[in-house]
Parts: sequence; structure tokens; C-alpha cells
Amino acid sequence: MARKEKKVSNQKNRYLTINFNNEFIKVCEVSKTNKGLIVHKVFSIPTPARAYRDGVIRDRNAIAKELTIVLQRHGITTTNVIYTISSTKIATKEVIIPYVAPKKIASIIRMNATEYFPVNIDEYIIESTVLEVIENPDNKKDKKLKLMVAAVPSKMIEEYYDFSSTMGFKIVAIDYLGNSTLQLLKMQTDVESSVMVQIENDATIISVFEKDVLQLQRTVPYGKTMIVNAVMEKRKIFNYDVALDILQKEQLIHPDFDGDEITESLKYLISNVSRIMDYQASRNSNKPIDKAYIVGNATYILGLEELFKNSLNAPVESISFLKGVIADKKTYVEETTLTAYIANIGAVIAPINFVPKELAESKKKGGADFDQMKLVLGLAIAGAALLIVIPYVQMTMAKNEMEDAKARLEGILSIEGVMEDYYNVKAKYDDVNNFRLMTINNNDVICEFITDLEEVMPKGVQLVEMNIEDGYVEIKGEAFNKYSVAKFIQQVRSIENVWMVFDDNIKEDVDDNMNLVAEFQFKCAFINPNVMVETTGTEEK
Repeated sequence: MARKEKKVSNQKNRYLTINFNNEFIKVCEVSKTNKGLIVHKVFSIPTPARAYRDGVIRDRNAIAKELTIVLQRHGITTTNVIYTISSTKIATKEVIIPYVAPKKIASIIRMNATEYFPVNIDEYIIESTVLEVIENPDNKKDKKLKLMVAAVPSKMIEEYYDFSSTMGFKIVAIDYLGNSTLQLLKMQTDVESSVMVQIENDATIISVFEKDVLQLQRTVPYGKTMIVNAVMEKRKIFNYDVALDILQKEQLIHPDFDGDEITESLKYLISNVSRIMDYQASRNSNKPIDKAYIVGNATYILGLEELFKNSLNAPVESISFLKGVIADKKTYVEETTLTAYIANIGAVIAPINFVPKELAESKKKGGADFDQMKLVLGLAIAGAALLIVIPYVQMTMAKNEMEDAKARLEGILSIEGVMEDYYNVKAKYDDVNNFRLMTINNNDVICEFITDLEEVMPKGVQLVEMNIEDGYVEIKGEAFNKYSVAKFIQQVRSIENVWMVFDDNIKEDVDDNMNLVAEFQFKCAFINPNVMVETTGTEEK
């Protein structure tokens, strides 16, 4: 009897976490204990073709079929599920509100939601999580809350509830990738200021932490797939897994950017990491990042860590083992595989729970009695279905499958040509789009920067030399006096796309006509807004 009670207790603390993306479905079985998180099982399966896209479940039956088979194969019976969603349709924003009791946060967020997100709020579910309590050192009573507010389309969340109904799952929470990742990554840093570079298949999440508090988070549309594609193109390989295996066995990535095609494919990613580190240092009195961490799917690619070390102005470390996470040795889970499941594991810690509005309102009105009534009603309906409905449904499904098979057989010849044309066009589009992403840099807005520079330049200031390279500018010039130079530098700081001015130097000299002139030089950095994709909505000022 005691053994049975222990088993039930363990099951209550055990969760099935599922993370969908366009290529794979990642699944973990995780227990939450006082000692930490215990991962019992992990696996990934290819996402069925055209069944899922950008956070939206398009064909829940196709996914349910594949997932059911694999869950049975791994002997997983856990039905308490936590989803973590990755989608460009999820809008997030960092906001600061007055310090209030936790139960009052939701009402404040709802009142100000239209100011946070320029969308039809009625079509979105808004939730938030506390990032930090900000205290005023001069007045202890003056406190504020720093929140991460997220908005998800209501229809998207409803689809996950429909899918869970098909699978027989009980939803514990629906989180989003940014928060799930944040919860686990902030446990991994051991320095005061750090940047986490989480490389996934299609994108890279760059998170800046001060101690364990998130300061900045950006998503770059570049991931492991781009590196693998570079290998496939150079080696003339047509199999993704074969190219990835080569990257993990041969060091194809050089220590520095020397023109090699495979190594150069990482330049866009590393330059964005470097730019974010510089931006964070400029916001914190030029305090540099203490350490950069690489984590995720690409950590086992040979040469990657060395290239990062030689390209970034900070120590670099690859995370191979996750702090606070234990691999279940009884089920033969390897600790080295867990870094590929950060979002799944982190979703168990403190998920933001997106709940359909109708269900949330029903729970508020009915409370526990409503849940019990639903359970009793559901059991009654299920019993009736077993006795009456199932034979009829099975016959109808068999008939429909036969008719569908006939229709597919008749239409397959005409569709085949259309599908071939579609995939050819799509492949060309992906190639062009990937090339476009790799060619975007800050120099694309040089004309705008020079125009702005001319508008703010005071009279009496003359530029002698100007060097520009990927958003960094070195300016040398002369002026009638130091005050004109100071005014010029101040005006440059006010230009919208300029985010840092440094190494300024002014000295006075006498020209050939014995006139006193002020010679100056300084550097500044301007940014192309199209280079990075914001995920937090934080304005960079």
C-alpha cells in the first residue's frame, strides 16, 4: 500500500513537456523535486510535413498519430503536459509598473495592454511574469516591478487545447520559448554580467543577464541549419544529418574569419552577439560583459567555441551540463543531451500559463465545483460513447478513409506536377532569403547617417577625415573652438540610430595663419534597425 502511494505522488510531480518547431517535436518527461529537476526521458521526432508552422498546429491528427506511436514506444504514460511555444506571432514587451500585490498585476496589465501592443487586444491572451523588483536606494518604500508581458493569439492557444483533447492530455500550462529558456538559463551563470547565446535550429536567442536578472533578450534569425547548409553546399552533400555529423567529427570551422565559406556563414551571428555586448556595456557605464556562454544544439560543432573566443571581447564557455538538472540513470538519459532540451526543461520551473478566455472565465465563476461537474459529465459521456457511439464511428471512419483514398488516387497525377513546381520555387525563395539575411549589415544605412550628420553639424565645424566600417565610424575634424566641438558631439549623440559615442579627444593648436583652432577626433556606432529582430519590445535609447 505504501509503495502505491509513493508512485501516485511521483506521478503528480511528473510532467510531459512538448516543444514544437518547424523541423522537430522535442519531448521531455520531467519531475520537479526539492533536489532539482529530474529528466526521465527525452526524444525528438520530425514534425510531420505541413502539420505545424510558426506556432500554429495545422494538422493535429497527423501530429497526434506520430506522437502517440513514439510515446508508446518509450513507455510514457504521463498525461500532465506543459507546452512551450516558439512563434513570431507572440509579442513580448518589458514594462515597469508601480509595486503592487501579485493579484493586482493582471488588472494593471489589462488596462494598459493597448499601449504595450498595437493589435486588437480582444484577439489576444495577455500574461506576464515578474523579472525584478526595482528598489530606490534613497527611499525603501519607493519600489517598482519590472515585468515581461507577452501577448499570444487566442486561436493559437485554443488549437493546443484541441490537440490535448485529441491526445487525452491534461494541460498544466502553456508557456512560450522566451520564458521557458529564461527560467533555466538564469540558473547557469556564475558571474555578475553575462550573455547567453542559445543556438537553435532556425534561430539564436541572445540573452544578457546581470546576476540572474534578464536585462536584454534578442532573437537573431540564424541557427544551426545555416551552418549545416554551408557544409552541404561546399561538400555537395544532399543529406542534412550527414553534413551535421561531419561538422561534429571534422573541424571545418576555422579559428578566425579568413574567407572560408563555412566559417564566414557564422559572421552574421557573431557580429550580432558582439553588437549586443557593446550595447549592454554602453548602457551600464561601459561595464563589459564578464563571460559569454554558448548553449544549445550547436555546442558540439568542432571549432565553434574557438571562433567565438577569438571574435568576442570576453571569455567564452560552452555549456555541456545544466546546473540544477539531474539525468535519470535508470532510464539511461545522458546529461550531455540535455542542453538540446533547454526550453522543455525550463518550462517546468515557472511557466507563464496562457488560458483561453472562455475557460478562464468559466473557472472563475464555477471554481472547483465547476471542475468536478465537468469531470463527472465527461466520464458519463465517455461511458456512453464506449457502449453506443464507437462502433458507428469506426464504421464511418473506415468508409471515409476508403473514399479519401479513392480521391487521392484520382488526383495524385495532377497534383504531382503542382507540388514539384511549388517545392522548386520555395527552394529558390529560401536560398535568396537566406542570402539576403546574411548580407544585411549596418552599412546599409550609411546615407541616412551622413544626412543626419550634416543636419546636426554646427557652423564652424569642418570634417577632415571619416572612416566607416560595419556601423563603426571614426571622425576627425577642426573647429573654431572647443565649445563648437562639444556641441557637435552632443548633437551626434542625439541622432536616432546612434547608440554609442566613445574615444572622443579634443586639443587646441595654431594654424598657418596663427589662428587658434580646435582639432578633434571621436568614434561612434550607428545601427541598422533591420539587422536584429526584437523579442522583448525594449526600446534601445
